[in-house]
Amino acid sequence: MPDRIVDISVACDYVMKMLAENSIDGIVNSDISSVSISDAKIIKNITIENVKVDLFSILIENVEFAEGVSITFNNCVFSSIDITGSKLQFVILGSCSFKELNINNCSIENNLEIWDCDISDYLKINLLNINSKTTQLILNNCNISARCDFEIFAQNLKFQNNVISGTIEFKTLKIEDTFTLEGDGDITEMRIVGDHGSLSKLNYKLKGSIYLKIENLKIQHLSFYDIYVSNQSRIHLYHCCVSLLDFHKFKNDGFIEISELEPISDPQLSSKLSIENSILGNINFMGCNLSMFNTFIFKNSNILDCKFIWTPMPIPSIDDKQMQNSRKVFYSQLKSTFESTGDLVIANKFHAHELDSYYNELKWKDNCFTKIPLFISKWSNYYGENWVFALMGLIFFTIVFKNVFYFSIYRCNLLNNVIELDYYLISLIDAFNPIRDFQELMPGKPHIGAVSFGIDFIGRIITTFYIYQFIQAFRRYGNRSV
Repeated sequence: MPDRIVDISVACDYVMKMLAENSIDGIVNSDISSVSISDAKIIKNITIENVKVDLFSILIENVEFAEGVSITFNNCVFSSIDITGSKLQFVILGSCSFKELNINNCSIENNLEIWDCDISDYLKINLLNINSKTTQLILNNCNISARCDFEIFAQNLKFQNNVISGTIEFKTLKIEDTFTLEGDGDITEMRIVGDHGSLSKLNYKLKGSIYLKIENLKIQHLSFYDIYVSNQSRIHLYHCCVSLLDFHKFKNDGFIEISELEPISDPQLSSKLSIENSILGNINFMGCNLSMFNTFIFKNSNILDCKFIWTPMPIPSIDDKQMQNSRKVFYSQLKSTFESTGDLVIANKFHAHELDSYYNELKWKDNCFTKIPLFISKWSNYYGENWVFALMGLIFFTIVFKNVFYFSIYRCNLLNNVIELDYYLISLIDAFNPIRDFQELMPGKPHIGAVSFGIDFIGRIITTFYIYQFIQAFRRYGNRSV
């Protein structure tokens, strides 16, 4: 249909004619620049198209649309559309241009769709008291330079291929199913403050740039799936609760800051953190309680550029040998990450976890000579991290070998108390000195045979080894280098 509206008076007459055809039971008024419907019930579909007058406005107030009845604006240019306090069914705005679009304090049973529209000054959508399980709000391929204020209760919310240079602020957001951000459009700024809201699923698939800030929001499923975050994007999540955080086929060249994130404290929900086939890039985790997630999956991913500040880390789950190797890679990357931030104490702990994962990955049958030194290091001082292990081993093996050594010499006279208690205790203390003299503290200066010499020699080696392991683990906290 060609554009037939050329001035305001003709526009008013045309719109009034369209409304009159719908048997509106209510008040319909018009003046030189606007048409208003108030306190009415609409029982037929309304379609207004090809109305192009910059100064023209439409006001719909306290109107109830009958079940299944829609209102459609197509290929229109208006100054403003104001829908207030109404019960809506279907609202469709396509290929339109407005200065202002205000949908305030309305309920909707089905869909609100805005596609191929330009909105220049102000956009407000306030949709509450939605009962339908199929309700969707779709904003598709729009160019919005206006400030946007949203308060939305809906089943699904989709932003697709929009270019938004204004600021979008969600003062209230409760989505029962999925909030999807996708497409190639750029969004200058989007703020979601969820003091009174929640999301079942936030599906981030946006290929364009965005500044996104989400604060105090409960999200059951936060998904970054098969997506690339551009180098101009900035994403901030503050004090959010998440049940499932999923990075899958994800690459980040932008900047993401996640602060005070923790799993939702609901015994009926099993929390999960999953990082698979992803390059997380520059993500700062600050004060997050990641160790509280029930399940953690890490597979074929890179987290070397991430920073974990006051963030306890979880232990990856193991389902098979490949997952065991992924755990080793995970700890190796965490070690490098904490080294780069100068936190050598935590880096050393993850180095020990890395070696332990490698030890568990190896099989005695196939990797005996590699596993032996790892076994010794694990049980002597836990890869240089536990000096108590080394001290206990030092005391135990020194006493055992000293007693075996004495038994090999005095075995015939042991029951006759040949070794006096004082000599025994003094020599036992002296046994902790691996360079001690053989017979200096031994009663009677007995002859030492080859067996006794061998026992003493092995004991000295083990004592020396445990002294070294003890010193190595003990000085970890005073050594400035890894």
